[in-house]
Amino acid sequence: MVGKIGADMLYERFELKMWQRGTNSPSITAHSSNSINTFRPEMDLYFGFAWEAYFAEDEVGFSLEGGYDAQVWWNQNMMRWYNDASWVAHPTGNLYLQGFTITAKMDF
Repeated sequence: MVGKIGADMLYERFELKMWQRGTNSPSITAHSSNSINTFRPEMDLYFGFAWEAYFAEDEVGFSLEGGYDAQVWWNQNMMRWYNDASWVAHPTGNLYLQGFTITAKMDF
């Protein structure tokens, strides 16, 4: 069995710009822009199974590994937060990446 877990704090800089036109009067426009510097947590998780064997008098190695990988970046949906009229204290909307990974390796 193989498992890995990691967490870190990322420094991020967002350049948010918004241009709007009135629906009834296209000549009325609104522009806004904002730069946001922040630290956000990120987490990695991996677990799976691995098998390894050596051949030819231990000069050639072969390994197989398969597992599930997941990553989470918290509070990444800045456009939803920026367009929200209530401007809540924290952006809502996490970014998730996940999937299965299969690796085959031969060392000689």
